[in-house]
Amino acid sequence: MSQTEMTLIEIDLATLDLQDDSWRFTLGNPSSALLESIRAVGCLCPPLVVRQANSETRAVWLPIAGFKRLQALQASGVSRIAVWDVSSLDDFGRVVAAGRDASRDGELSPFACARAITLAQRTGASADAIAAELLPSLGLAPHRAVMKRYLKLSRIPRPLQDLLEEKGLSIKRAIDFAGVSEEDGELLVGIARHLGLSARALEEWTGMLRQSAERDGKSWAQAFEDAGCAEVLRNPKWASPEKTRRIRRLLWQLRYPRWATQQDRVEEALASLELPPDASVQWDERFEQEGFRLTLQVRTTDEFSNALDKLSQPDTVSKIRSLLALL
Repeated sequence: MSQTEMTLIEIDLATLDLQDDSWRFTLGNPSSALLESIRAVGCLCPPLVVRQANSETRAVWLPIAGFKRLQALQASGVSRIAVWDVSSLDDFGRVVAAGRDASRDGELSPFACARAITLAQRTGASADAIAAELLPSLGLAPHRAVMKRYLKLSRIPRPLQDLLEEKGLSIKRAIDFAGVSEEDGELLVGIARHLGLSARALEEWTGMLRQSAERDGKSWAQAFEDAGCAEVLRNPKWASPEKTRRIRRLLWQLRYPRWATQQDRVEEALASLELPPDASVQWDERFEQEGFRLTLQVRTTDEFSNALDKLSQPDTVSKIRSLLALL
């Protein structure tokens, strides 16, 4: 690790263009009163400032959570803020050290761990490398459970990363935000990865489940059990198409309760379409869409022609409209 000194400096938020992820600003000297006011408004993620060669200006570098916090501070009327001034990202360990909890065992805070993960993701360093190099520099053993837990959660799929960025949350807070335990959270991430859920779909699903639990006075685990998802959580592998369809249907019911209450009528309406016997109608339960799509599966051109003729008949069109009205 580099031994370059790291100091706190003060910047003027009014000079920052928070529509981009790098800025230039004029340096100043932070006062203790300023630092105290920053702590009071909850600025727990001081951004890094990387010195530019042969220049008196410096560029701000910070994870998305810090970016969101700066935007919030600017919007709330805070005019100046203190940041860490470092000469390179090699000094990241000292920034993490500054975020260490004042706990008796000196373990890293969730914020500090999240910052370490951000460094790993930004620099391409492996989690093992961060654990091996960063922790000893902070006087911690590489096998510290708290760091290993956060590094494990750092291997998250894109959908949950989107959720982190949209909400400006740390990795741990994203799991908390979903209203689940850490263990269930990892399984939840696995389901999201397997089904390719978008961040919005993941958020809406967990929100629906949480509301259901609160309304019925249930725990999150009980609500998940009642939704029929417990079996899925017990098995971290969802390789079969049948299980994938089951999970999709369960999540679809959670997002669209009307589909669950009208399911029998919908099935009856589908049967009433009287499509060719060798053709089938399936739901396209895509979370990115607010509705559904009927897919006609046929094997020959004759089947296709017959099905097309059937679907174009006024009676069939009327039945399809009635089917749509159920949802």
